[in-house]
Amino acid sequence: MIPKKGITLLLLILPFSSFSQYAEKIVSGRPGQANGLFGVGKSIYQVQTGFRFSESNLGNSIVKNTNKTFDNSTLFRVGLFEKTEIRAGIRYNIRDKFKVENSLFPRPISGPAAESENVQNGLSNWNLGIRQKLTNQKGIIPAIGIQGSALFGGLINYETDAIAYQLRLLLQHKIAKKLTLNTNITTVNKTESLNYTFSLSYPISPSLRIIGEMYRVKYFNNLNFKTQIMNNFYLGFGFWISDNLQLDVFGGCGYNGATFRTKFISTGLSYRINRRS
Repeated sequence: MIPKKGITLLLLILPFSSFSQYAEKIVSGRPGQANGLFGVGKSIYQVQTGFRFSESNLGNSIVKNTNKTFDNSTLFRVGLFEKTEIRAGIRYNIRDKFKVENSLFPRPISGPAAESENVQNGLSNWNLGIRQKLTNQKGIIPAIGIQGSALFGGLINYETDAIAYQLRLLLQHKIAKKLTLNTNITTVNKTESLNYTFSLSYPISPSLRIIGEMYRVKYFNNLNFKTQIMNNFYLGFGFWISDNLQLDVFGGCGYNGATFRTKFISTGLSYRINRRS
């Protein structure tokens, strides 16, 4: 479990390196799940927002749960120092539909009990965090960074008193001149497990890049009351419209064997305001 003091100590980390990490073109965490280790740079203000449609199916021969969600996620990033950024994000479920089917106890064809769907919406969660770059790549040893976040519940239907603390190790390795591997190793105090993400990024042209990812997450399966592993695969494209604006589209799928399947598609944009003197 990550102690609460660990996030507090992380917030006190200050950069002491003299080199700059500012990029001429916007560097965004979209598309994809992995986080790069670079912050946006001092005096840079950046917003990343996108819409996603996802569908998941959890079930066996008796019970089947289907969840279809259309949501928006937005992340604000501010360059506090050259290698340090603070982050704040929200997720809003525009339409969140659940359906439960039970073959042993089918619902009647009429009456209140016949309703097997539940539709809701609202702010589902929000988070606060900080990212710090630590070292540069040295030969085969990747560049290293660290990111800490506090994850909070949302409002009304999504309200919770629990706060999850997430610590993420960020590794970046330039494999070739244009090919970059980002690796994230993440632990959350609520699950006490290690999850990983591998992300390959390659610029096809000066205005287009392609990203492929593999993402693994550990979760509790309510059907068999066991902790299981979810493997996810993503593919996406980022389009630079200008030095300060990027559009993206990506999608993917995930599975854990026979009981859980998920798929999604997302599109969004990233924009930065440059206040560097």
